[in-house]
Amino acid sequence: MKQQAKKIVIKILKITGISLVSLLLLLFLLPYFFPDTISQKIKQFANSSINGKLDFSKADLSFFKHFPALTLTLHDIVLKGSAPFEKDTLIAAEELSLGIGLGSIFEKQITINQFFLTRAFINVQVDQAGQANYNVYKSTPATQAAADTSSASLRIESIIVENSHLVYNDRSLPMFINAKGFNYSGKGDLSKAIFDLYTHAQVDSLDFSFDGEDYVRSKKLNADLITRINTNSLLLEFEKNDLKINKLPVQFNGRFEFLKSGYNMDFKINSKETRLYDLFTALPPQYLTWLTKTDVKGSANVVASLSGKYIAETNTMPDLNFDMKIRDGYLSYEKAPSPVSNLFLDFDIKLPGLNVDSLAVNIDSVYFNIDKDYFSSVLHIKGVDPADIHAKINTQLDLEKWDKAFGLEPFDVKGNYKLQMTMDGKYATTIVQTGVRKTDTVIASVPVFKLQSSLSGGYFKYATLPQAV
Repeated sequence: MKQQAKKIVIKILKITGISLVSLLLLLFLLPYFFPDTISQKIKQFANSSINGKLDFSKADLSFFKHFPALTLTLHDIVLKGSAPFEKDTLIAAEELSLGIGLGSIFEKQITINQFFLTRAFINVQVDQAGQANYNVYKSTPATQAAADTSSASLRIESIIVENSHLVYNDRSLPMFINAKGFNYSGKGDLSKAIFDLYTHAQVDSLDFSFDGEDYVRSKKLNADLITRINTNSLLLEFEKNDLKINKLPVQFNGRFEFLKSGYNMDFKINSKETRLYDLFTALPPQYLTWLTKTDVKGSANVVASLSGKYIAETNTMPDLNFDMKIRDGYLSYEKAPSPVSNLFLDFDIKLPGLNVDSLAVNIDSVYFNIDKDYFSSVLHIKGVDPADIHAKINTQLDLEKWDKAFGLEPFDVKGNYKLQMTMDGKYATTIVQTGVRKTDTVIASVPVFKLQSSLSGGYFKYATLPQAV
């Protein structure tokens, strides 16, 4: 019995060893059996399916580039964009690897199911009319697609981008995104009409601007997203999305739909209740040096939304809303002896149709203490010119303590300051004729206001100037 069992074990080990060696040989040799076949079919697919010029220096086939996927790697790839950007680069990368369905290499049609992009420059451009350079994939009629079984097909299940640089410049919005150190992995059955795309993205440095204004500058981004994509209706639904901007955690939800003449969007970002310090890390980089020297405590919550249609032809724009709350705030710059305490803020902005003339700013309350001193204010503004203004300010401050607590480095200020002010009414300007061909803008009305202000022991000095006032 022992002898028979020994023979069985030895036989199993031999079969296992032979199988492993055969599998390793297959992994090494299979790419050499089919290189011309696969490369030829990929080139045929590219020529017939891409509406743009594709160049690369060389190609190789391997199991070990992105194991266990069999990948065809194109080196030093350059892909030009579609009209009207035919001369501009859409993608330039050290490597573009295409994952090949292993079973399909024995068939007439090669299946591409994975994309791997390494050290790439991705340059997405959209002109003022909404024409984009990424429309390089030629759609094929169903009858023609059914008849074409000679080259390759796309059944993308995953896209991986490593250590790349992404630029998105949409002049029709206008919106600009610049992402450096861009790493992305997306998984989903992209061959289906409706599918969920699971995404993880990391960005070392993110810039975002809208209509020429910078909103995000040099921020780190970490995101886990679930997006439902409907290719029939060109609808994207952002179902569960967790982002981290520097140290600020936010939740992002909404939907984005492509219309015939524009877009329909409904985006919402919510930080929920988070540390006030984490909120400050999302400020522009010029403030981060100040933050490293400042002790910050308290809680904050930010909610922002962008909702509505964008149609350039009719000048239709979405509505923008922003709301921020701060509770139990505390600020002390370089361990100031009299810190800012009890910081309280209720602040919201509404911009219907992204129309500045319809701007509404509401500060229902802002309050803080510095020792026994205080600042208290309420402000409501509707419109720009004309603007309805309703404000109330009460404060009593030792300006030197205020200066040191906030760390106002450009200048030094001292003195005891008191202010009581109310304002209620309309501010407006008008254009008057001052000559044959000359006009001037003058103030037509100001709100009714009452002001009581006093300063004693005043002192003011710019840090860059030798003398003080």
